[in-house]
Amino acid sequence: MFNGFKVISVTPYGRRRYVQLLAHYLEQAKGIIDEHHFWLNTQDPRDVEWLRQRVAVAPDFFRIIESDEPYPEMWPFRIHSFFRMYPASERTIYIRFDDDIVWMAPQAIEQLLTFRIANPRYFLVFPNTINNSLCTHLHQRMGLLPELPLVEYDCTGARSWRSWETAAHAHRSLLTRIRANACRHFYFGRWELLGYERCSINCISWFGTDADEIARRITSDEEESLACTIPQALGRPNCIAGVPLVSHFAYHVQRLSLEQNTNWFDCYKQLVWEAQQEAPQSADGTRGSDNGSKGADRGPCTTS
Repeated sequence: MFNGFKVISVTPYGRRRYVQLLAHYLEQAKGIIDEHHFWLNTQDPRDVEWLRQRVAVAPDFFRIIESDEPYPEMWPFRIHSFFRMYPASERTIYIRFDDDIVWMAPQAIEQLLTFRIANPRYFLVFPNTINNSLCTHLHQRMGLLPELPLVEYDCTGARSWRSWETAAHAHRSLLTRIRANACRHFYFGRWELLGYERCSINCISWFGTDADEIARRITSDEEESLACTIPQALGRPNCIAGVPLVSHFAYHVQRLSLEQNTNWFDCYKQLVWEAQQEAPQSADGTRGSDNGSKGADRGPCTTS
């Protein structure tokens, strides 16, 4: 619960490689987040088995939600079916995390929820997200990325979305500032999406009272529906909150080259490993949120 609201977070799940990191941050937020629902969106038996074992460690917190929607060629185009499973509910807030949200700042979830509650006029609230196309444009304007090449204000731009080099610069900028305790350099007030422009839904928050409208209006292109058509139909623009800070690892067009040419994923793994070593030891000898799982392997990392 948070300020009288039940909080349910959800993730379209398909890749254990990234979710091992996300799960750490989710469990750190237990007590604020009441439940986390993994929307099963893979048929890979290894990923499915890993998830079932992971959920079994914390069945009071993690749940697996399955859909009868057939798997199309493009699997993201079945995610809309999960939204239709949630009826309208008072005093409930939902947060959706992509499965490759690999880092969250301390208090990011509380900050996101505080902004969400204080600003009901917005349909969706986005946190300030590293390697989100529009946020990357803003971060470049703030001097946090190289001045050139220019990053477009475009959800699917050649530099903002497609370029693995842009993602590499974004992650380097964040990871350097994490080590320097200087993440505040990324903060801004708010960025209202008044033109109902498309913004990647790597992480979003909405009220349970809007669930019926979402279920009625959402299409197989969930991002277009949530970022553009539904808020425009309701006359309620979306907004990026500038203080809650999270990191999205990669778009599918960036992923292979980003992993082949950088060690940024190892850096994020190491941050989780370090946090787990610092956590209080439980009675069974495990530490922190890793309780009963393999957790994240420590990886070599340098931001130089």
